[in-house]
Amino acid sequence: MGLLTEETSCLNKRWQRHRSRPGHIYSAIPPPQSRAPLQTERQLSFSALEISNQSLLAIVKMTKGLEQSGDSAFEYALKQANIYLGLLEQAVNNFDGSIYDFPKLTESVSRHLNEDISKVRESSKLSEAGAADLELLFDDLETTSESLYRAFVIKKPTIQCTSNSNVTLDSLRTLLVFSEGLVSAIVYKTDLDAKYLVEDYAKQYLKNIRSALVVAGGMKDEAPR
Repeated sequence: MGLLTEETSCLNKRWQRHRSRPGHIYSAIPPPQSRAPLQTERQLSFSALEISNQSLLAIVKMTKGLEQSGDSAFEYALKQANIYLGLLEQAVNNFDGSIYDFPKLTESVSRHLNEDISKVRESSKLSEAGAADLELLFDDLETTSESLYRAFVIKKPTIQCTSNSNVTLDSLRTLLVFSEGLVSAIVYKTDLDAKYLVEDYAKQYLKNIRSALVVAGGMKDEAPR
């Protein structure tokens, strides 16, 4: 769904509120027609037809404990973080103005990220070769975090129209704190000569979440009409 479609959806909601007033001069005029979106929405890894927003928390719980044999705590934590981001993106993209599950899901994701941070801190040191092996996992996080950022750009009108701006901003701040915490924990456990590798790999991933935070910071809830 494109940005124009989101704006039209909010406009229609406000129009219906106005024209429902008894004797309103516009009560007999049809609402504005939706314009075709500029582009087709990206196909999601989890179809909105298959998974309701209420199911996303259950998926987070299901993915815990699916650690693949041979994965280090670092690899496992990054794979899980990517799954979490994908679920958060799904929650944003699924939001149609009714139930907004992103804040609640972020709380659950943050708790699980904190658990993974603890596992990383308890692990043995990560060698330079081990750090290099994390590059592709950070690439995945970069891609998914960019999709999350773009989802907020598209859904900004709907979030504002339903007065969810502040809770979105708070949730993204929490997500950034724990995402930075995960990266910091991995850097801390990496050999001195290889710390720069992890910091470089993670740079765009964290930048994308900060960009989403900037979008949320620019949101303004609409006054009740």
